[in-house]
Amino acid sequence: MEEIIKIRKLKKEDYSDIFELEKQVHKLHYSKRPDLYIDVSDLFPREYYNSIIDNNNSITIGIECNNKIVAIIMSEIKETSNISVIKKRKYCYIDDIVVDESYRRKGYAERLFNELREELKNLNISDIELTVWPFNKGAIAFYESIGMSAKNIKYEFKSNIELNKETIELNTTQSTK
Repeated sequence: MEEIIKIRKLKKEDYSDIFELEKQVHKLHYSKRPDLYIDVSDLFPREYYNSIIDNNNSITIGIECNNKIVAIIMSEIKETSNISVIKKRKYCYIDDIVVDESYRRKGYAERLFNELREELKNLNISDIELTVWPFNKGAIAFYESIGMSAKNIKYEFKSNIELNKETIELNTTQSTK
């Protein structure tokens, strides 16, 4: 059977397919960073998804294959903070690029990225940013293959010392006086 592929804007009715894609991403994130992610069943509430679709600054695009969304890109147009040392500019922040595990290596992510770039051209926006975990080597290789490069690197220090609740409360109380 030949696959019928269509690139289109996401709709509220796509929620079930989007939820399944988000579960795949969450599974990866939870498996690699259980210290930060919680294994929950309602990881992508419908209300949250609807708010993305309703947001005028969102650009959400999907690839539909045989009446099922198998790849998505969800992004938002943002402006830099109002800080005197940072140039004021608009840019696109990609929250998610997800391709269903069984549809990977078919060029779908690149097609979505190119479609997003076309939409951004019409808005006179050329800068695109996103965040990726260092363990996600496949995603990093893809981003580099389409010409993206690291803008900055975020570090963390994980202490093995657990603070007790009383110490935290004491410090909070003292700092507010």
